[in-house]
Amino acid sequence: MTQGDSTTESTEGGDIQEYPWMLAPAHLQTRRQLRAAGLGPNRQGIAAVMVGKRRGRRLVAHLFDVRKAAPKRVPTPAQLQAITKATQEHQIKAAARRGISRAELSAVGDPGQAWAPEPDTTMQGGNPMPDNTFSGESAELTAIRDEVAPLRESGRIDAGLADYVNAVSAGTTDEPPQLGAPAGHGQKMAYLLASVALRQADQQATDLNAAAARGDQDAQADIDSTRAAAQRRLTGFNWASSRESHMEVLADAIVWSQDPELAELAATRLDELTADYRQSWGVVIDVDERSVGIDPDFDAQTWQRFTDAGIVFARQSAAVDVLSARPLPGRVLEAVMAWHGEPPTPETAGMYVATEKTRRAQLSAALADAGASNSVRAGVEFVVDYLRGDTSHTDLTNTPILVDPALEVRGRVAELLERFAERGDTFGAIISREVDVMTPDDQRRVREIGFDIRDGRDTDWDPWPDWIDRDELTAHIRDFAHDAHVVTAYANTVAAGSGLDDNIQDLLADMGRDRAVIQTMLTRQGLHPAEKAALTAVVEDIDNGRVDDRNLPELLLLDERSKRRVDLARHAHTAHEISARTADSVKEILGPGVDMSLRSNPGSALDAVRNDIDALASGGLTPAQLTESRRNFDENMNLLGRALRGGGVDTPTRMKIRAAVDQGVHAAGKHGKTRGGREQRWRDRLYSATPDTRPLPSTSRPPVDREQATALRLTALAQAHPCGTTTPAQAPNPRRTPAGAGVELGRKREKEGRS
Repeated sequence: MTQGDSTTESTEGGDIQEYPWMLAPAHLQTRRQLRAAGLGPNRQGIAAVMVGKRRGRRLVAHLFDVRKAAPKRVPTPAQLQAITKATQEHQIKAAARRGISRAELSAVGDPGQAWAPEPDTTMQGGNPMPDNTFSGESAELTAIRDEVAPLRESGRIDAGLADYVNAVSAGTTDEPPQLGAPAGHGQKMAYLLASVALRQADQQATDLNAAAARGDQDAQADIDSTRAAAQRRLTGFNWASSRESHMEVLADAIVWSQDPELAELAATRLDELTADYRQSWGVVIDVDERSVGIDPDFDAQTWQRFTDAGIVFARQSAAVDVLSARPLPGRVLEAVMAWHGEPPTPETAGMYVATEKTRRAQLSAALADAGASNSVRAGVEFVVDYLRGDTSHTDLTNTPILVDPALEVRGRVAELLERFAERGDTFGAIISREVDVMTPDDQRRVREIGFDIRDGRDTDWDPWPDWIDRDELTAHIRDFAHDAHVVTAYANTVAAGSGLDDNIQDLLADMGRDRAVIQTMLTRQGLHPAEKAALTAVVEDIDNGRVDDRNLPELLLLDERSKRRVDLARHAHTAHEISARTADSVKEILGPGVDMSLRSNPGSALDAVRNDIDALASGGLTPAQLTESRRNFDENMNLLGRALRGGGVDTPTRMKIRAAVDQGVHAAGKHGKTRGGREQRWRDRLYSATPDTRPLPSTSRPPVDREQATALRLTALAQAHPCGTTTPAQAPNPRRTPAGAGVELGRKREKEGRS
């Protein structure tokens, strides 16, 4: 399906319109989008579906018409009271599973003298003792906060530093941790993993006892197989392995600590892991009682801040390693080393994270003072910002090419050839544009496989199996971040006292598999050292709760395709802002007296006008599409005018609305014209200057003489223009075939064929 096209699929309820992923009209929304807007489907049927593909799986999202939606029902006081009672009953049952009775939860006792809300003044010798507070302390802290405010407004100090100073002076750097309850993401996750390990051990022990009770030969084979698998995990345990692996080994150690064959090994692993959980995160595991608790003396918040600061420092260290390998002037490298600084300590971790943006601004000033040229400075700052995980202020069209586009395609060739085999001629032009950037030798290799596919011969579709498929790697990271988001919600729920969900074990297993796949893919060829370091840091950020699928870095990889995708997404985001700003201006002119919801005629017409402005601002329209868009815009503006007149809006107000819309259209047209220039710059960076796309062989073309076809292909490949003019820093290109060599090679092969 091509972008912007729609098809129709037949279902039991009739024909339903089908749209490509993220390309459905604005009036069709999913249940989640309706819920966010305070609406519900209102018993309407599915109006359309949105179809996409992710990691080989077909994704389908049901869409509903906003105009037929209705506001969500507001629960009555009686319903809210019933929900409260049900929640309390759920909490009481959760407490009962931990040995706390209903009577104990409702019992009221004397908390003791130390908990008196207003203790009496301490007396000594009949006279009241003075407290230890200083009368001038509050005034001094207030003065500090008053000094920080103007410095923050003038931009002389970072906003994060200002917030940290204010929090410290106010004594609110962290919420006071609840005694005995997990605090901080790391401790909550450790608490969850330990709890899941205990449940997993109980389930495994139950299954083993059931197998032993059967006593037949198959049952004994199952027990032996389970014991052998546990022995392999216990023996091969490595502290560098994932936290999901630690959880699994902990469960094995609990189950097999009484087994005659594995008792010693299991007991050793059990002692090691329980001690690590307690020392690293203050999580106390009582195997005999099958309970998990929290060490009240463990400062989880401080350790969490120190962990976060360590990740920031590791990112900076990776940037220093990458830049040190480049031929930079000495003063520039000194500025980078000064920015890197000393590693944080538990005492300085909070300040270290809060001042990260300030240190980044100081690096820019230091590079200018070091006399770095514009190109050197741009290259250094791009590497630094990429490894920091923030390239939002970088013009990606002016960044150095660190990954050779000719080599990047190798990892995607198998997927491209598979789609060519499925779609034939319709995909031939697309794959030809993709491989056009490759070296002549690589192009010849791909086209040979294409001819084999066309002729129905068995062939290897993946000529470079060791090269990284960047699309697949990105999909795994996004899935991993999404699962981590869900697991974090579970960890927060369990820390609050709720029981374990039945799905959490499967979810953690999925995370473990994705993590293993990501780690394996990071070892493949084709990744720049900066990419390996950045993605390793992203995984650590996800593990520590700093990042999930909602705030992943916009630029995960350094190749030109990834940069282009991010750059055009920024362009589209600005287009959306222009259209949304225009619609907001119209609503502001009308005021609250006119119903502008999507269910009303004026609101629906304004939304159609907003979509037209969005399409104009997005750019990339052909002359025919531009004419059609203009016609739609005129029709929708007429509908809006009639709807406003019908709603009693006077003429002066409608003229103001027309002026606001015209201003938005002017801004949209100006922004849309920049799309073509950006596309051209990316073509210059991605592809060769050869206009001939040389499509893959047609599946409908009759067979031709093999030797003649080989000579023709080699002739075309020999005339291909070399890829780009920038020498990548990743790896040298394979030697390209000089112009004319393909012709000679073709003639030689032709002579050999005749002989």
